[in-house]
Amino acid sequence: MSRVLEDSQFIALNSRDVQVNEEGCNQVAAWIEQQLDTLGTKFSNWQDHELHPKLQDSSTLDWIFLIDILNFSFWSDADTKDSGNHPARFGIRYKGKLYMGYWSLCAAVNKALDNSIPITTPSFYADEVCCPDDLIASIFASDTEEQIPLLSERIRIMRASGKALVKYYGGRFVHLLEKCNHSAQKFLEILLRDFPDFRDISFYKGRECHILKRAQILIAETWACFHGQGYGQFDDIDSITMFADYRVPQILWQLGCLDYSPEFGSRLRKSETIAHNDPMEIEMRGCSIWAVELIRLAVNRPNLNAIMIDFFLWDLAKEWQTIGYSPNKERALSSVPSIRVRSIYY
Repeated sequence: MSRVLEDSQFIALNSRDVQVNEEGCNQVAAWIEQQLDTLGTKFSNWQDHELHPKLQDSSTLDWIFLIDILNFSFWSDADTKDSGNHPARFGIRYKGKLYMGYWSLCAAVNKALDNSIPITTPSFYADEVCCPDDLIASIFASDTEEQIPLLSERIRIMRASGKALVKYYGGRFVHLLEKCNHSAQKFLEILLRDFPDFRDISFYKGRECHILKRAQILIAETWACFHGQGYGQFDDIDSITMFADYRVPQILWQLGCLDYSPEFGSRLRKSETIAHNDPMEIEMRGCSIWAVELIRLAVNRPNLNAIMIDFFLWDLAKEWQTIGYSPNKERALSSVPSIRVRSIYY
């Protein structure tokens, strides 16, 4: 059992305001068994999205690395429409289409590359002379009313991560991968040692608990992009857990896999901004990881791992949000919104 999974089990066993509902997990597992063909394509078709790179080379690895060091905190304070009838939340217009959330990040990076700005080259974004702050700010300048959250933190992380790659790995993500010997757990050790901004570790009831959302998703997206082969080969890929953010825990609650205390539910319904490392936040994230592990165990298929379940649930949550669908009116996404935490970790 990986450290993330051990710590998540500890959180689930000691949690007060979030509970893992084993009956709900078993029901979702039975439903997922009927969806295995769909689940299998969630990772194999990673490159099919219009914004994801199509080439399977080291330049794509650098693209994935940059995206994943910046893939955090895209939820919006805006819930109104601007004068152009576009959502007011942060968005990037690219090739005639407005992208939001994670996709806005991909669109901004791709637009910069199209304009001959080598933004995915670590030695470039590590260099404050070649790549000044105002250039980075212009790359992520919003095409809507709301600007990208935590811009200064994103710039800081780009500098620190780029410098670490230059110092230890010849300025390329591929050389970091070569040190891992196809081990996801060795990869995590390296990231936590040399890249402090991946240290997504919370202190809960006297114990350091590893959550590691961005570190694990960096492994998962590398694996998915390269179809588990070559650069994407990790012999222990099944040791990676789900990625505890704000969207997947919400749909786990909606599906009855998680139960919230009245106090936590009230804080979410009031759209309260909750501090990172608040005990309720830690419980939500840890219990989400453990719930997906119970689902995986209940399905008990060798070709299904937590990554595939996470990708499936994330896509489903976005789809249901778009069409306003809920299988359970008492647990509609609108009745208990996703958690609002400003954090560099998710």
